[in-house]
Amino acid sequence: MDEEVEDLFNRATSIDTVDIYRVWERKCDECLDFLRETCRNSKRRRSTRVVNASIARIARLEGLRNVLQQRFEHVGSGRVESQKNGFSWLEIETAFNNRVLTGVVLNSSYIEPRQFLDDVRNIVIDLIHDNLQRHICLKVNTIFNGEFVAYAKRSAESITTKNYELFDTSDLREWYDEHVTDDILAALEEFQERDSGWALSRIPNLIVNVNNLVTEDLMYFDVNNLYGWAMSESLPYGEFQWVDDIERFDVMSVSSDSVIGYILEVDLEYPQSVHDAHVDLPFCPTREWPPGKRNVKLLVTLYNKERYVVYYRNLQQCICHGLRITKIYCILQFAQSPWLRGYIELNTRFRMLANNEFEKNLYKLINNAVFGKLNKPIYIGMCILEIAKLRLYEFHYEYIIPLYRDTCKILYTDTDSLIYLLECENVYEDIKRDIARFDTSDYPDRNAYDIPRVNNKIPGLMKDENCGVIMTEFIGLRAKYIYIYKILPNNCILINCEVSVGFLRRNLFNKYPSFKEVSKCDKGCPEKFKTLPLVQVELETLIGK
Repeated sequence: MDEEVEDLFNRATSIDTVDIYRVWERKCDECLDFLRETCRNSKRRRSTRVVNASIARIARLEGLRNVLQQRFEHVGSGRVESQKNGFSWLEIETAFNNRVLTGVVLNSSYIEPRQFLDDVRNIVIDLIHDNLQRHICLKVNTIFNGEFVAYAKRSAESITTKNYELFDTSDLREWYDEHVTDDILAALEEFQERDSGWALSRIPNLIVNVNNLVTEDLMYFDVNNLYGWAMSESLPYGEFQWVDDIERFDVMSVSSDSVIGYILEVDLEYPQSVHDAHVDLPFCPTREWPPGKRNVKLLVTLYNKERYVVYYRNLQQCICHGLRITKIYCILQFAQSPWLRGYIELNTRFRMLANNEFEKNLYKLINNAVFGKLNKPIYIGMCILEIAKLRLYEFHYEYIIPLYRDTCKILYTDTDSLIYLLECENVYEDIKRDIARFDTSDYPDRNAYDIPRVNNKIPGLMKDENCGVIMTEFIGLRAKYIYIYKILPNNCILINCEVSVGFLRRNLFNKYPSFKEVSKCDKGCPEKFKTLPLVQVELETLIGK
């Protein structure tokens, strides 16, 4: 194909009649069809180099054909109407997975490179702007193709600009002036000075490659008043008895709002086939000794479970996601109803009406205090803890996994929160689309994502803990111990840590471990100690340390 393209270029210099031009044009069309098929054929794997070379040949041939059309076609035919400004736009279909647009600005009359780049700026910016409406982030580069002469020699050279990330908030004119025009002209000047004797004789085209930039988002999701939501569900209150006919018991036939509830003791098989899918968040936590440790910890593992005690709704969830019951030892049956729902909803309404942080936290803590009291009798506390797990597992396995599949990873989990690394175009568009799942009431009024403020403090709904502010870095050192992350603007540092002296909430900033210090801990560097203030009671006296 290289030889055929070069032959077309050589023959073009000797075309002097319309008939010869027609023959040349038919041959040119055949070459262009072959090159276009090379670019867009996704069934045959071709290297990036081959596709890019084909794009460059298409651009050269189209440019040459346009020049010849101006000589041999009638202007009134409409075939060269797009050339009235001295350039035209050609779009080339390619099979690159993330390629949004490959386009070529074909030059027909420009000689001076700055004038050419300045005049085509609007067409390039408009096309990129249109694509940014559909893709929030793009990666763009340009290729300036020029023909150079030195004495009797001729050479075609390309100047490629670096890939540049553009967002819907980017100043496209500033990008074009600095990273297209200035960079190309500087490289052009350097080339002509370095290779003395070469001079630019013609500007065939400017190629624009626009790729969809798959971004990685760090998202911190937190469940609204998780225990309050769990206490609003059906809870046991009496009529306890053992189920006699456990062989015929079908746990999947019991509805979630049944007036009869069950707690089962079972053996569960965790099939190998679901291990990869469940590795981030396995079902059925157990209290065990971690390898090499002396203290019992709550662990989530992919091991089979023996004599595992579980609430029936959690067991249903496990079975739906691939776990299998191998044996049932016993089943405890009881009457249940949402007898706490009215109290929880009353406090939730008060919390929704609160206009300061103290009142918001007060009504949340009033709900949680009830849970603390209900730890005894233990069957209520056990069911509340089990039901609370349902919401986190449901969000991960029935929303996040189907939506992002293998492009999501859990970095951190707590009882009511998840920190994800997500590869997606725009996670905030997903939140806006599925807003019934989220509490967005703490977002700014006029946020950049146009997300409405709804579902204020409704228990059980997920919320973005950072309220649309971008998290840029995250370090997690130990479960339930310390994690630290940066958010925009200005890479503000937020710390969450739990130490023996108590629980320190966020916003500790410069007084406490810096991001750099925590990062060194993560890499195994020597420990560094910080003195933290403490308020505690000793012999009924309030002491500050």
